[in-house]
Amino acid sequence: MKKLFNSALFVLFSVSGFSQTGTITVNIDGINSTKGKIEIGLYDKKENFMVHSFKGVSLSPSKSGVTYTFDNVPSGTYAIAIWHDEDEDK
Repeated sequence: MKKLFNSALFVLFSVSGFSQTGTITVNIDGINSTKGKIEIGLYDKKENFMVHSFKGVSLSPSKSGVTYTFDNVPSGTYAIAIWHDEDEDK
């Protein structure tokens, strides 16, 4: 991967409430190039971070920004990694 997204993003958060599942919406702006793919990984275990995501998605970048919603996420604590894979080499 030639270039990581502008900055590495690591966010811990919890999904909770009255229901057993929830949604997580990720909004990304500041995308400077439309080359390659925007990769988003949702991780449910510390030992799997950046190794094997619980859920993941590959999106086309847009200079106006990208939004993605993970649905049916069980209650718990999660981390998200986002990177811009401009040359699509994973």
